Amino acid sequence: NNQARENTEGLLDISAVETTICSDAQTELEVHVVGVAEDGTLEDLSDADVSFQCINNVCPLGTTRTSSDIYMVPPCVNGQIIAEKEGYQKGFEIVTTTEESSVTVVLEKYYSLSYDIQIVDAEGNTRDPSSEDVLFVTLTEQETGYSTTLSYPYQSENVLLIPGEYTLQGKLVSSVPFDISIDPNSYTKCTSVPQIGLGGLFGLESDTSCTDISLSEIELQNSFVGGVDHSWNVDRYALQGAEHVTLYVTSPGLPEDIDEIEEIYAYADAGLGYKEPEFS
Repeated sequence: NNQARENTEGLLDISAVETTICSDAQTELEVHVVGVAEDGTLEDLSDADVSFQCINNVCPLGTTRTSSDIYMVPPCVNGQIIAEKEGYQKGFEIVTTTEESSVTVVLEKYYSLSYDIQIVDAEGNTRDPSSEDVLFVTLTEQETGYSTTLSYPYQSENVLLIPGEYTLQGKLVSSVPFDISIDPNSYTKCTSVPQIGLGGLFGLESDTSCTDISLSEIELQNSFVGGVDHSWNVDRYALQGAEHVTLYVTSPGLPEDIDEIEEIYAYADAGLGYKEPEFS
């Protein structure tokens, strides 16, 4: 009989699964949450919120009170202990909790600085952005994954930084003396929609939904005219003594035609004219 069977059990309640995993706390875990002091040493942090993540399930554990706190957690291979405290970058450590163990989570303090973004021309001269310019610079700390985006003219008052090795990626867009035409186009976008039933707990069943999208011709008067793509080491002691940071994007000038836009991309990708951010 090949007749499809009717699902009389309904869809799986994922929240119930998460509750079951978190309530199966049977392993003792000692957690130390420490912050990095201004002299580079580690100091105990109280009032940090601690949670434990196993696969996609997050189990709140509580708030630190002493130099080390004991929590009961579910057995898990390569789980994450996560610590968060206001004024600090969230920290986590990988831990296996099939038996009693201990873990130390290090949190880096945020430093709040005012900032501005300057433009460096092909001769090395710097200038303020004009009313025609739009700037975006994204800073990503490579070890922690902390990321923040600065912009002009839609800029916030301050930027939060932590010590570490950053990747700087930025774009300068400005008006150009010619129109850029983008031809009409169409494409099909498909997404996979999970259908989680009792038979799909460990291999999610899915249904594909597709939509045809049409784009009409677009005329643009703004173009990429500069940017930055470089690494930057933020020294802890330089950061502590700073109140302001200036970031730079490079631009060889405005393109005169559409072919010169490719040359500007090559200029920025090669890191020509790069100027390292400066603290003051």
